[in-house]
Amino acid sequence: MAKNNFYLCIHCGARNEALFRVFTKSALTLQTCDDCNMIIDKYVEYDFTTIFIDILLLKLSAYRHVLYNSNSKSYLSRLVALTLLSFSYVEWVHQKGKKEHRSEPIFYELEWGYYLIIGQEFIKAALFSLTFLLFGFISSKLIMQQELFSCKHMLHGMAMSYCWNLVTIPSLVWNHYSTYHILSQIALLISCNHTFHVCICPSYMLSIITIVCAWVVQWSAAHGLQRMHLFS
Repeated sequence: MAKNNFYLCIHCGARNEALFRVFTKSALTLQTCDDCNMIIDKYVEYDFTTIFIDILLLKLSAYRHVLYNSNSKSYLSRLVALTLLSFSYVEWVHQKGKKEHRSEPIFYELEWGYYLIIGQEFIKAALFSLTFLLFGFISSKLIMQQELFSCKHMLHGMAMSYCWNLVTIPSLVWNHYSTYHILSQIALLISCNHTFHVCICPSYMLSIITIVCAWVVQWSAAHGLQRMHLFS
C-alpha cells in the first residue's frame, strides 16, 4: 500500500486511516468508509488488468485508488517515455505527410526532424504540467485553504493523463489522424479533470480554469517555437 498517512475512499473521496483490519495472519476484512459506509477500496482485491480497464474507462474511483491507495507506480515513468517517443513519431509522420501533400502516412527512417519533434513535445508537456501544478497549488492554498498539497500525486496524475496520447498510434495504420488526435485530447482533458478532482477539490469551475490556462500556455509555447523555426 501507499506510504500515506491516510487513504481515500474510492466512492466519496473521504480520508480514512486504513483500508483493512487485520485480525490474524490469515484473517482480515476490508474497512468501510466512515462517511459513505461503503468499502473504502475494493481495488485492493483486484488484479492490475481490472484496474487498468477501469482507468481506460476514466472511472474516478480507479484514479483515487492509483493515486492515493497504491504504491505500484514505477511503470508510469517508462510508460510516459514510451508515450513521448510514440506520440512524437506520429506527429512527425503526420507533418511530413502534410508537407508532401500525401493522403496516406509514409514511414520514414529516423532523421533529425524526429528528434526536434521529441524536444517540442517534451517542452509542451512540461509547460502544461508546470502550469497545471501552479494553478493546482494556488487553488489548494489560496482558494480552498487546504493544509496538504501533494505535488507527487499531481505529477502521477499528469503522467497518467499524458499517456492518453497513445490513442493517436492507430492513425499510422488507419489514417484519420485528426479523429484520433481529437479523441486523445478529449480523454487527456477528462483525465486531467479527474486528477484535479482527486488531488485538489471537486470544483469543476476551478478544474476547467486550471486546464484551460495550462492548455493556453502549451498552445502559446508551441506556436512560439514554430515561429522561431526551431521545430519546423
